[in-house]
Amino acid sequence: MSMFTTLNNNPRGTEPVNFRIPNSCNALCTFKSNFKHDTEKGEDYFITECPAILQDKISPTLFTQRMQTLNREWHSEDSQASMTKLKRSGIYINIVSFLVILSAAPLAYVLQSSLTFLIALVGVFMLLVVNIGGEYIETSKEIAEDWTEEDAHEGRNLIYVVRTWRVGPLQSLLNVHITVLERKVFVPEGDEEAQTVPTYAKGPADATDA
Repeated sequence: MSMFTTLNNNPRGTEPVNFRIPNSCNALCTFKSNFKHDTEKGEDYFITECPAILQDKISPTLFTQRMQTLNREWHSEDSQASMTKLKRSGIYINIVSFLVILSAAPLAYVLQSSLTFLIALVGVFMLLVVNIGGEYIETSKEIAEDWTEEDAHEGRNLIYVVRTWRVGPLQSLLNVHITVLERKVFVPEGDEEAQTVPTYAKGPADATDA
C-alpha cells in the first residue's frame, strides 16, 4: 500500500473523518504513517522522497531531512513505548465493551427494560470513541507546527495539519495523516477568509522606502 495519496483521490476512504479544508487554502497532498513498513527493504513509517506535487513548493532535500527527523522520532524509545501502551489500551477497551454488552443483555431481559441495554450501549460507545493519545502523536503535531512556522518565516505558504484515526487489530492503534495545505495568494470571490502572502525583505534600492 502506498504511503502517499492525494487528498482528492482516495478510493480506500482512509482520510480522517470530517476533515474540512479552509476556504483560504488548497490541499496539496497527504502522507500517512505506515505501521507495516519493512525495515529490511529500506521502508519506514513515513516516505522520505519528496512527492512531485511539492517539489516546486519546497526543497526536496529539506523535505527528506524533515521526514527523516520525523521517522527518527517515531523510532525513539518513548514513541515505541506509547505505541505498545496504545495497543494494549485498545485491546482492553474492546474486551471491556464486549463484556458489558454480554452482561447487559440478560440483565435487560430479566428487568424487562430496554433502557438498561441502551445505557450499556451508550457506555460502550463512549469507551470506543474515547481519544487516547500517544507520545508519537504529540511529537508529530509539534513537528508539524515547527514546519509551518519555519515555512512562514522562509516565505513558503505551506501549512501542515496532523489528523489521527484508529487502525490495526481491534482498532487499537492511532494512525497519522499529515496533510499539506497551501495558503491561497488571492482571495476567490465569495471567500470571506483573509489570505496571507510571503513578506519579502527589502533590497538596498528599497532602503529608503517607508
